[in-house]
Amino acid sequence: MSKRLPTYRPGAIAGVLLALIVAGTSYGCDSPSNMFTGRWEHETREAVSPLGGWPAVAIGHYGHEVAGVTYLHEQGSLISYLPACPCVWIDHYRVDLAEAEVQFTTRCEAGGDALGQTLHWRLEFQVDDETGDELLVGTVAPEYEETPVEPNLRLIRTGDQLTEADKQCPPEDLVNP
Repeated sequence: MSKRLPTYRPGAIAGVLLALIVAGTSYGCDSPSNMFTGRWEHETREAVSPLGGWPAVAIGHYGHEVAGVTYLHEQGSLISYLPACPCVWIDHYRVDLAEAEVQFTTRCEAGGDALGQTLHWRLEFQVDDETGDELLVGTVAPEYEETPVEPNLRLIRTGDQLTEADKQCPPEDLVNP
């Protein structure tokens, strides 16, 4: 007695083949990512050297592109910004999706503590094992100085979507108090 093989409609076979081709060709491609998108704040609200205040960073991320603003708050305050430099635009960025890392520079044009010099930020995306919080952990240092070995920044994601207010420099509450 011979076994009879099941028959399939030609349309079903074509659909399965198309699905396999699409899956196979997209597997090796970098898919656009938004792991860095959101508002990130220094969790202690204490001044970070060399910033002179504590940072809140608003990042828009798609694939290998990021843009954003870094807000510099006075120590301990949620609403007061550094008078000489309340915010700066993210510049000269680099995104490494494989390492879950973003690098960029900022530069305040005003005077003050480390203001006026270009600062290099190097941040790695992490998830806190205990709390599940999404973090950016890394360093900020003057661009041409040796990067600290130990991280001096630990930013926690406080929002995963950006508002129009997050995209303004100077901050909206300085423009419209």
